[in-house]
Amino acid sequence: MCRHHRRHHHHRPAAPGTADDPIKLPNNMTVALLYDTLAAIFSLVLSIFFREVRPRGTHHIPEDGPVIFVVAPHHNQFVDPLMLIKTAGRRVGFLTAQKSMDRKWIGRFARAMGSIGVVRAADIAVKLPGKLWMPDPAQSPDLIEVVNVVDTDFLHLQALGKLAVGHSLLFVIPPALGTTGPGNDVSLEIAEIVSATRIRVRRAVTDPDTVQALAFPAGLPARAAPKVDYAHMYESVFERLKGGHCVGIFPEGGSHDRSELLPFKAGVTIMALGAMAAFPGLDVKLVPVGLNYFHADRFRSRAVVEYGAPISVPADLVEMYRRGGAEKRDACKSLLDVIQAAVANVTVTAPDYDTLMVVQAVRRLYRPLNHKLTMVQRLELTRRLMKGYLQYKDDPRVKDLEFKVKYYNSMLEAHGLQDHQVERTAVGGFRALGLLAYRSIVLLIMATLALPGAIINFPMAVAATRISQQKAAEALASSTVKIEGRDVLATWKLIVALVMVPIVYFFDTFLTWGAVRFILKLAPPWTWAIPTIVLFLGLPTVSLMALRFGERGADIYKSLAPLLMSVLPTRWDDGDRLRLVRGQLARDINDVINELGPTLFEDFNSFFMKDMEIPTTEQSSAGLKRVSSWSALSSAASRSVTRAASMISIEVKNFVSAATPSTLKARLASTPAMAAKDAVKTHDEGMQAQQDEEEGVLIIKAAQVARANGAAETAGKLGVITDEPESVEESEAAPASAVTSNGVSAEVEKVEKVAVVPSNTEAAA
Repeated sequence: MCRHHRRHHHHRPAAPGTADDPIKLPNNMTVALLYDTLAAIFSLVLSIFFREVRPRGTHHIPEDGPVIFVVAPHHNQFVDPLMLIKTAGRRVGFLTAQKSMDRKWIGRFARAMGSIGVVRAADIAVKLPGKLWMPDPAQSPDLIEVVNVVDTDFLHLQALGKLAVGHSLLFVIPPALGTTGPGNDVSLEIAEIVSATRIRVRRAVTDPDTVQALAFPAGLPARAAPKVDYAHMYESVFERLKGGHCVGIFPEGGSHDRSELLPFKAGVTIMALGAMAAFPGLDVKLVPVGLNYFHADRFRSRAVVEYGAPISVPADLVEMYRRGGAEKRDACKSLLDVIQAAVANVTVTAPDYDTLMVVQAVRRLYRPLNHKLTMVQRLELTRRLMKGYLQYKDDPRVKDLEFKVKYYNSMLEAHGLQDHQVERTAVGGFRALGLLAYRSIVLLIMATLALPGAIINFPMAVAATRISQQKAAEALASSTVKIEGRDVLATWKLIVALVMVPIVYFFDTFLTWGAVRFILKLAPPWTWAIPTIVLFLGLPTVSLMALRFGERGADIYKSLAPLLMSVLPTRWDDGDRLRLVRGQLARDINDVINELGPTLFEDFNSFFMKDMEIPTTEQSSAGLKRVSSWSALSSAASRSVTRAASMISIEVKNFVSAATPSTLKARLASTPAMAAKDAVKTHDEGMQAQQDEEEGVLIIKAAQVARANGAAETAGKLGVITDEPESVEESEAAPASAVTSNGVSAEVEKVEKVAVVPSNTEAAA
């Protein structure tokens, strides 16, 4: 039984209005049953869409009493609330845009889940013709004028009812004009319509970034939004909290696909302070929630839902809120600062996408020896690395590392490899050829087993992809903060799948019934009824088989690239160079992090030794079986099949001419220890990528020890080049015997000279 079932159906009876009272809506038992039923269905859907959803910090969630879940970042539109419904263990009613509530089916589901509608000013705003600007910010910081009097007439717009005193002018500050954040919204309330070309706003504009943007002579486009009365919405939230229930809110506003958090809106502070001011003795807890997706819009990706320690609202802030005026605003601002800091501690954000890619690459290259990181530890490590980067980004050592990481990433992209595949390029010999053939056969078998389900679900996959992309384009066109509109992709993929699954399955069953009933002309009813029923019940099983075998096939397909590089003689130098660059870069990263890390984190040396929280089955809903994705195979194949086919044809053509007898004999004679382990774990390679990386590190260390003891032959059989030089000069001075013992010393020495990652200054020179 799920956690919210246990809490709300097996507790002591409670008097109405107490913290344990069920959701305060008509027919409480019916509402509770409907909520729990839909929660179970959505949980199953998420378990299919995501490979893993891991909650962390669920012990921070109060067992009872009023709670406001403050959730960020809002990267996945309607999927984000479902993540909390799946993992929180309490019934949560979310604040949902009235624009979404007005949609027929989405609104029905939202109301069934206890959502509260919110009318947003931006949703009902009217775009004004022309552009506006602030001509004299020094003398008149509250005066807005039109850039071209021909385009805009404020008095005419007022007569049409599109503009009035009390309305707000909404501007979007472009990144090139301000530094308050890309696409940052600015709202200015109209105090007076002075003339056809001038408007006076209620408060003078003092924020320097906003002043800079509005003072730009070319002007900015603007929208006019009528004043929205939020009193009814706040009253609904206060009553929900008074009853001891939970409310979820996304303080950024609408969903987005940016790498950084958008500025939080103050509504969450009004809900907490207002409820406690209206009902003395009410203790509202604010729980920060971080939604951390590994590819939010991708099918069969992973996610971590992290709950932070609850925030207690100080009594002095409640008193300041009661007094109103400037003190009320100060109380809201103080609480909002606390909330933003708490949410930042449970999320991973970056100032831009490139920075995020660099930090993630550093996280892959930095790992403690003999320690396999869990998904939660990887997330925490990424968060700490991001904090360290932002703290020391101007340090010359960090700048140099950033350049080297980007250089390494470009090498990986050029060769079509992932970081965890680099060490596997050392596999060679007949064992590698056999492993390549074995995996190719297994891939063919997996593809064959996944084919029936792929054919059945192909219409859904095509429809979901096209419709989600269309909706993303529409969302991007109507948004001021989205980059590509990727935040709506997962939502619409799920919506299309939920609609089309029963349609497609019933249609396939109907075709089968028609074929066996009329084409085959089977007279007894059971002769056509039984196959039809078996097919209808078997379609979900066939689809799950396609997911299972397709996902394994995709993992195997991705593992072929490093094997091809290790088998084909024309690619041996590329593999050697990649391993050399990776080894040197990993050492540099470890040195810098181990030096700077203790200055930022007191628990730096003990971080990896901590007992990380492992959620129970009830907390993580891990009882649901994992299934696999046939679409992962098709998408991977569509991206890479042309490149792979071209590479194979070219390499086969050049195989004989490129390989000298000595190098070919030396390579085929090697029998790496990695290959034996790799063959045993073939079917789990995709999910064991992190473990395989660690094994590669251990092999490198073993080779270094062997060489130190003079056992060059033993180290050479490990199939990796381990004595990477610290500099170009050291590379040129290194004797061939210290580099390798497999018969290709001259070739490897040449590789070493060009493989060292250039420093930032060297590249500039």
